[in-house]
Amino acid sequence: MIGEKKYTEEEANEYFKELAANREVIRTTYQYVTDTVTQALRTEDFSKLFSLIPYIESLEDTKAYSFTGRSQRILKYLHIIQLEYNYQCPLFCEGCPDADAVYNKYVSCLLAMRRIAFHLPPESIQEADSFLRTCVLSPFAVYMITSDDRIDATGEFYRHMLDLYRDLWSETEIQMFLGFTHLGGAAD
Repeated sequence: MIGEKKYTEEEANEYFKELAANREVIRTTYQYVTDTVTQALRTEDFSKLFSLIPYIESLEDTKAYSFTGRSQRILKYLHIIQLEYNYQCPLFCEGCPDADAVYNKYVSCLLAMRRIAFHLPPESIQEADSFLRTCVLSPFAVYMITSDDRIDATGEFYRHMLDLYRDLWSETEIQMFLGFTHLGGAAD
């Protein structure tokens, strides 16, 4: 992957040692995070949900926790929901009763976007498009899911996503997306 850091064998061994040494702390922390997400979703307590962002970010010094893909994706979907909430967009967590459902939606959207970005066969891209249309993602979600998650999103990919959501997004959302993606005047 472009810009991906390469780790030495010694660094990898150190990571796995730390992971093994902190396994119980990581499990307990993860359980706290997912329980809090679930409780906040069920009670629509967004301040509680958003309080997890600084909590998780404070764990970034703990390599074993911060480098687990699942924890990074939870943090990312919390940021997405917070932006959507602040900008009064439909929320990524809509229809998700618990932390697992939000995480599964995130991963499913990511995998569908990878099909498009990696130029898989047309029938695979059509399936991805159909799935993504049912999710009604905000411009924030589309952009943030693709950033730093093994998708080298290009202008072609972003134009595809814009075409997919053009009739569902407001003009303001379209302009935000154009700004995020540096597509400029490519809305037409």
